[in-house]
Amino acid sequence: MAEISPSSSVMPAADRDTQARRERRAAAILFGVAAHDIRTPLNAMVGWMQVLQSPQELPAATRERAFKGLRSAVAQQVAIADGLAQIGGIQADAPALDLDQVAVQELLAAGVAAVEEEARARSITVLLETPMSEIGLRSDAALVGAAIRHCLAGVVKFAAKNSVMNVAAGALSGPEPGCAIRVELEQSLLPAVALGAILDYVAGNFGPKPNGAGAAFAFSVAQSIALFLGGGLDVVAGEGETCAVFTLALPSSAGDA
Repeated sequence: MAEISPSSSVMPAADRDTQARRERRAAAILFGVAAHDIRTPLNAMVGWMQVLQSPQELPAATRERAFKGLRSAVAQQVAIADGLAQIGGIQADAPALDLDQVAVQELLAAGVAAVEEEARARSITVLLETPMSEIGLRSDAALVGAAIRHCLAGVVKFAAKNSVMNVAAGALSGPEPGCAIRVELEQSLLPAVALGAILDYVAGNFGPKPNGAGAAFAFSVAQSIALFLGGGLDVVAGEGETCAVFTLALPSSAGDA
């Protein structure tokens, strides 16, 4: 599920078997982390509804907090449904890609807007850098947008309160054309090496379940889409003990769908 390669048909039998087992494992992991992320906003909904159903007159500030909490929980549920729909789409008989020039900066701005409310609720500041020039990317805009949204949502999930996320887009390094989305998280709840272990785990690579993997649904979706498009998602340590730098690599596709 997590790794979809057009060259899999010419792989040696042993490699195809290993890839198939990794894909099945990644699919099982995806369902597990989705269940975790579904329960969390549902619990919040139940709690805030109980507050609103109180027979006593509620202060205006409390009512506003309750509705804000409900709106946040609904937004999380919508994001989960979006992620499952995207994964279902790329798993349905290898659908043709709708290739065109992608407006990367527009999709990046939309992705930032999608996570801003959740970020504000946790006092996380999201800063979007404006590139000096247009970034060329030929790909499927819907899938690229979904990968960006879920990548940013995953970073917010593992960001410490009062931290800063610096988001930028640039050309993909190396000989292949494409785009790299770079997210620098100044204060992470986990060190970069632990976050890297989570990315390996949700990709289906064999190994024990690392701490924090249960909350990695957004990363699982972003990584699956990126791999499907021929790219990937990784994380390295930045400057400072708590800094982590995520890179979502999205190469250009040359042919028509």
